[in-house]
Amino acid sequence: MQTKEKIPIKYIMSFIFLIMLILGGTRVSAYSSPLMCIDEPAYGQPITSSTTVRGWALNPSGVKEVDILVDGQNMGTASIGLSRPDVAIAYPGYTNGSQSGYTYTLSTANLQAGSHSLVVKAVGNDDTFTSRSMSITVQKPVPLMSIDEPAYGQSITSSATVRGWALNPSGVKEVDILVDGKNMGTAAIGLSRPDVAAAYPGYTNGSQSGYTYTLSTSGILGGTHKVTVKAMGNDGSFISKDMSISVQKPVPLMSMDEPAYGQSITSSATVRGWALNPSGVKKVDILVDGQNMGTAAIGLSRPDVAAAYPGYTNGSQSGYIYTLSTANLQAGSHSLVVKAFGNDGTFTSRDMSISVQKPVPLMSIDEPAYGQSITSSATVRGWALNPSGVKEVDILVDGKNMGTAAIGLSRPDVAAAYPEYFNGSQSGYTYTLSTSGILGGTHKVTVKAIGSDDSFTTGDVSITVQKPKAYIYVDNLGNGQVLKDDINVVGWVLNPSGVKKIDMLVDGQYSGSSVTGLSRPDVDRAHPGYPGGAESGFSYILSMANIQNGRHSLAIRVQGNDDSVQEQPLYFYKGIGQTIVIDPGHNFGGDDGAYSTINGVTYVERDLNMQLADKLKTKLLNLGYNVIMTRESSDRPTVDLNTSLQNRVNVANNSDAVLFISIHHDVAGSAAPNGISAHYSTYRPNIDPNGVYYSDGVYYDATPSKAAIDSANLAQQLLDSLATLGYVNRGALDHNLFVTKNTNMTSLLLECGFITNPTEAARNADAYEQDRFAAKMAEVINNFLN
Repeated sequence: MQTKEKIPIKYIMSFIFLIMLILGGTRVSAYSSPLMCIDEPAYGQPITSSTTVRGWALNPSGVKEVDILVDGQNMGTASIGLSRPDVAIAYPGYTNGSQSGYTYTLSTANLQAGSHSLVVKAVGNDDTFTSRSMSITVQKPVPLMSIDEPAYGQSITSSATVRGWALNPSGVKEVDILVDGKNMGTAAIGLSRPDVAAAYPGYTNGSQSGYTYTLSTSGILGGTHKVTVKAMGNDGSFISKDMSISVQKPVPLMSMDEPAYGQSITSSATVRGWALNPSGVKKVDILVDGQNMGTAAIGLSRPDVAAAYPGYTNGSQSGYIYTLSTANLQAGSHSLVVKAFGNDGTFTSRDMSISVQKPVPLMSIDEPAYGQSITSSATVRGWALNPSGVKEVDILVDGKNMGTAAIGLSRPDVAAAYPEYFNGSQSGYTYTLSTSGILGGTHKVTVKAIGSDDSFTTGDVSITVQKPKAYIYVDNLGNGQVLKDDINVVGWVLNPSGVKKIDMLVDGQYSGSSVTGLSRPDVDRAHPGYPGGAESGFSYILSMANIQNGRHSLAIRVQGNDDSVQEQPLYFYKGIGQTIVIDPGHNFGGDDGAYSTINGVTYVERDLNMQLADKLKTKLLNLGYNVIMTRESSDRPTVDLNTSLQNRVNVANNSDAVLFISIHHDVAGSAAPNGISAHYSTYRPNIDPNGVYYSDGVYYDATPSKAAIDSANLAQQLLDSLATLGYVNRGALDHNLFVTKNTNMTSLLLECGFITNPTEAARNADAYEQDRFAAKMAEVINNFLN
């Protein structure tokens, strides 16, 4: 077989180059991806002080730079362009492949001992890049240190030298001195320690590893403290050592020489004594009852104290003195405290009780006389004394501050009678009290004299302000009136000062102002002497447009020209024009109801009927109905049974009512029966005589009227709804009861429970249960009528 001769690679590459030229000079690279390699260090290689990072990198566009990163932090840029003919042969076609080598010397000075991630990132001229990573292990000696002095537990007075040495593989950057965790300062470092370098070779600057610091005990309290020396390396690593020292200091001392304990003081007292502190005394404060009164003068000569307590700073000038004024102190016992502060912030204090003796405040009201009658104004005049001097005299009427009197008026008579008081000869006061804004009648005038120390005394006098009475009268609207349409509210008002304006408030909210000044000669004749009496009339159109059905308040507020205000409250109901008659069954005489006594409690049907009726009335009024009661809770009718029943029917038939409902409670011969029932009558002889038939003692109507049909329907609806409250439904019955057969509208009688049943009787008498029962009745009635 014939052996074919191999074509040298250089001829092939030349051929490719020729084709490129023919195609227009387009450059074709044999390789299109960046490549790189880390030749050293080896993966996981231990490194001490430094290592060479070496390899090669290729990029089709040429390599612009090679970055060296440790743990993501850029450490520097490698030298590139090193000769690598081996790489060019292995990977031909790359730009500058024969100069693809890089090298970098990586220092561990700022790296802590342990494992680190080394990344080499090669960036091309076109900013494309590739990277390689590996793990390296930095090995360093551990930080070391020693505290040579002070000795453990050493006693220190004013200062101590903290001295020793510290080593760190990266070099020592700083040595901090701490006492009880508080940094006191930074030690001097770099002191010669050849002994340490000999004992621990290989550390950076071991021969200059010494440190020293002078620790002052100023600002450090006496007692045991922890000294910490913290040596920090250039790479951020640190080591610390602790030791205990004992700071020996004399304790602060002081004395209060005067005043004596419990001493009585009048206008002022000298507070005097001495105070010692190892750091010197900075100030001495004087406090009374916890309030700082001032700072004593210090530095007074006390050679006796220096002799008795040698060794204290400025002991011979340890005296203090302060003049305590009682001007702003009230009479009585007070706590006096003297507090001496040292320059180092320590302090000591002494306290004692003192008694401030002062004359008591005095005053007099010379006029007005007690019970004096006043019309437009009165002079309030007198005198006031206070040991601290009088700061202010206030005039009050019925507790309301009316103003401040003029003070300092000449009263030599008072000074002569009470010579021990401050400014007694100028103790007079005066004030003109106007009755404008004060209603007629009896009032209490109070004069309050306040001293400069805020102590005070008061005096009272009764006066009678004589003013004509203010009147408000409404002609055409009474309490409880049901309104369906707008109403022109008319009336008249009188005020001794004249009327400035009349405002109308509905449910507490301003509704508008009335027209005033309307002619009322009748009022002027009846009440002569009032300003504007002949034009005292007013009117106001009260609109129902935005008022909901139910109860509402109307306040007529009258403001006089003297700014006095009177108000006339009324209430009315916005209604829907329908009248309901509620009949609380029975009375206090011939139509008395049932009684039941259970466990000592007597249940009276007549009273229970009224309680429930009142609650139903309120709820129906609030729904806008006009409600008529056949008897009110204040009534005590005693007529016989027949008259009582006929009266109830007459009220209903004469009222144009749409509904009559009679409220009763049931009884039985035993405690067992319970429940509610309703009674109506189809037999209505007054309105429908046709279709009547008689069966088993009861008249019925085979062709009942609408009123009778509605009565039966409402009776059943009431029972069904009330049963949801937990009552047994005993049914609706057609009877010829007097009040149901003789009324001419929808009518029924409702038995609301058995007062002979212990459980039901308690429910019937409970106000909350009554309210629930009434609410349910009102709901059913409203739904039925609408």
